[in-house]
Amino acid sequence: MENVSILEEDEELDHGPISRLFIGVISLTVFVVTTLLWSVIGFFFWIPLLARSVAVFSGMILFCALTNASTKAVYRQLTTACSFYIDGFALIRGAVQRTRRSDRHAEASPLQLASVTHFLCECVWTLVFWTTLLLMLPKWMTSPIAPWLDFVRDAWKLIHSGARM
Repeated sequence: MENVSILEEDEELDHGPISRLFIGVISLTVFVVTTLLWSVIGFFFWIPLLARSVAVFSGMILFCALTNASTKAVYRQLTTACSFYIDGFALIRGAVQRTRRSDRHAEASPLQLASVTHFLCECVWTLVFWTTLLLMLPKWMTSPIAPWLDFVRDAWKLIHSGARM
């Protein structure tokens, strides 16, 4: 006997107007909160991704110019990096709206080690990028990130002073 939940058979359910309104309000709330979070977190990840992509792109253009190699992969990588932030908003919209009914019951792809590893590497790169940038900013610079900058610099000094003992 198959284990089928009621939610999996929702195509046969007829939601009343109150239920549809409730579902719409919840979906809109999720959409707004997720969009606000993405606008900050996505931007936080996008800037380091762009910086790395520009550096790789520049190096690969030099490589392609010297070796007559194709620039197809280089172009694709740069385009992906440039559209990363906007793509996040499109993914949120698509996930909340569920424009196609067939998507609702689609099998989720299994979590693969390569995907998790890639995600963790991007997180580490983002952390390294912003930490390095904060350490390089001049001390006299005042900004909303000044307390964080002081914390990182003090921690850095503490680590280095402990290593010299």
